[in-house]
Amino acid sequence: MLLTNCAACAAPLGLSSGKKCGRCSTRYCGPACQKLHWEGGHDKFCKKLKRGGGAEQCNANYRYEEVAAIAIEKCAEDTKGQTCYICTEGAVRRHTANEGLVRMCACRGTSGFVHLSCLVQQAQIVNDDELSNEDANSKWRRWDVCRLCKTAFHGDVSHALGWACWKTYLCRPETDIVRLDALKILAEGMMQSGDYESALHVFQNLLAINKKSFPHASPPDGLLGVIATCYAHLGQYDKVVDMRRDALEIIVDMRGPEDPLSLESTLDLACALGMCAERTGKPHLFSEARSLARETLPVAERVLGPHNATTLRLTENCAQLVFADKSSSQDDRRAAISSMEGVVRTTRRVYGARTQLRKMPRRPCVNCAGTWGATRPTSPPPSRGALVLSRVSGNSRGG
Repeated sequence: MLLTNCAACAAPLGLSSGKKCGRCSTRYCGPACQKLHWEGGHDKFCKKLKRGGGAEQCNANYRYEEVAAIAIEKCAEDTKGQTCYICTEGAVRRHTANEGLVRMCACRGTSGFVHLSCLVQQAQIVNDDELSNEDANSKWRRWDVCRLCKTAFHGDVSHALGWACWKTYLCRPETDIVRLDALKILAEGMMQSGDYESALHVFQNLLAINKKSFPHASPPDGLLGVIATCYAHLGQYDKVVDMRRDALEIIVDMRGPEDPLSLESTLDLACALGMCAERTGKPHLFSEARSLARETLPVAERVLGPHNATTLRLTENCAQLVFADKSSSQDDRRAAISSMEGVVRTTRRVYGARTQLRKMPRRPCVNCAGTWGATRPTSPPPSRGALVLSRVSGNSRGG
């Protein structure tokens, strides 16, 4: 987690408030906390922190080593006896410290095994090479995408690369594009490893930077969306609804109510309302969710077409909300079953019987009756690169 609290009393300081140690940049509420911390032992390691690049840099270095060790341990069995495709050495190295291999991507067979330190060094060299013909986005993707299979790293490897990226660029100015992209890579890596609380902390810092840099502009809708996702995984469903409402309002103001992204955001809000109603025992939210989905579905059918993925997911959502709402009539439930069966038939016809059926719809927001439970499609892992920091970073390298 980033160092945004007082080192003495742990009070939240935000991004730039409070006082810093003049030598190592450790942060405090004020002179009183700084004096208390100094007397409590800070004087013994202040110079060491200074030599390590400051408190934030030392924290990032420590976190990277910690997460990297976990990733290597989890990959130990799978990578036993293999060699790194970058340096062609195994776990026992000739010229540098011994290091285990990792592989958390879509590579199969004997490909894709690599040292984390080799991945980090490669990403640093490629992004610093100004004479390369490779485009900036492709260079930046070295931090989170496998160069061989072109798929995103996942789990603790993604988390470790996030800390490596952050420790590489954290010394840049607060609003620097590359520094903001590094924060995004870090937060996405935390989400990939299931550390949603830390990811939420980082995303909230990005939101604070956006508000500070552009006080009169609306926050990016994509940023609000990933914050809502973190709240959902942490069980804070009321905040999920608030974030989805804010994101929908921003998108509608910018693009209009019939834009495909507006329809997608409306679906997200309907899912959030249904989830909040089910998990928190607020049945009135079912009515709002059903009304919102019913009003949006004809628009989606007209704008996107009846076979579009968003339209099919809206139809699915309308039916599932009927099952989740205990006040629904039997006629409503029969109609919902018919709608669900229609979604399955259309999906199989348009997107394929097996693989595409699983990829098209998202995971439903609520749990339906047993009739649909056996045939409901499953969803893939959440996509990477969903965060859009348009107002903070412009044409971000992080894509």
